[in-house]
Order: sequence, then C-alpha cells, then structure tokens
Amino acid sequence: MLWPPDEGRIEFDGVDPWCLPETQRARIKQHIGYVPQALLLPQRLRVSAVFRYFAVLWGVEEKAAFRAMQTWGLASLCRQRVSYLLGGERQRLLLAVSELAQPSLWVLDELFRALDAEGAHQLEGRLATVTRGPHPVTVFLITHLFGPIERLWDKLLLLEHAHLAGQLTAADTGLTLTEAYRRLHIERR
Repeated sequence: MLWPPDEGRIEFDGVDPWCLPETQRARIKQHIGYVPQALLLPQRLRVSAVFRYFAVLWGVEEKAAFRAMQTWGLASLCRQRVSYLLGGERQRLLLAVSELAQPSLWVLDELFRALDAEGAHQLEGRLATVTRGPHPVTVFLITHLFGPIERLWDKLLLLEHAHLAGQLTAADTGLTLTEAYRRLHIERR
C-alpha cells in the first residue's frame, strides 16, 4: 500500500505516484520491495511453498525462486515449516522473497535486530551487489544498528518524528556511517 505523504513530495523515477491513476500507481508498487521488521507467514507452510507462492505472485520462474533460496542460505531449509524457523532464518526468508520481485527500490525496516550472523553477512554482500551492479537498486534502510552497513552507505537521512532533521552524504564527508550520524546529532543540538 502506498500512502501519500502528509507534507512534501515523494517521486519514483521522477514521477509523483499520487498524480497518476490507480492502475499506473499499481505498476510503480511492483518495483518496490519491502521487508518489514516482522511478517506473519502461515506457520504450517514449508519454506519451499512460501517461495513458490511469491514466485507465482510476481511471475518469476521457479528456478529463480530456488536460486534465491540458495543465495540466502535457505535451500537446506526448503522442507522446513515456517513455524520451525529461527528469527534470523525468518528474516532471511523475508529478504529472499522480497528480492524475487527484482525491485528497483528496496525498503528494509530494522532487519539487523533479528537477523542472525550468517544473514547479516549475506545482507551486507547482497547490498553491495545490488546497489553497485549493472542495474543498481536504491536501498532505503531503516536501522539503529550501523555495524553491518558501516562501509555501504551513500546518504544518511536523520528523521525525527517523521520529519527530515538532517542529511549527509558519504561522498561529501568521507566519514563512516557512525561518525556521520554523530555529526548530525551534534549539529542538531
């Protein structure tokens, strides 16, 4: 679901989605991958069934779903029921199925809180790959834990009460993400 902003403007590839008819807005939504902090999946489904469901939903071949399972280290869990997955395995499952849609904008909400060490390492690698590949993906990462992405940031937006309170870019500052965050906080005082 896309909600219009209360203030300001949001554009997707230079277009304001809320100026478009619903049918065209629906096409834009197909290019947005979203991974929430937690998502309730049917507990009785097996991991392979979750991948098949999302592959059909997004019109992706089953081979691509299997490759995503392998990429995220989930192939060995394909017969496992969702109810038996650990927190980090569930997060990797959410990441993998969200990536099936091949989004051009990937919104990741507080993933590192529940992500296991293997998943954090895989996410760091995937972020580096998808943001710097031949068809770069824009990643909007909401996080309070900077460690795994310390070297991957391009732009830091500091939001307070849903309003932009400050921003810095890696290219302009040469700072690590933690240093940039501290600078923004000091400037805000």
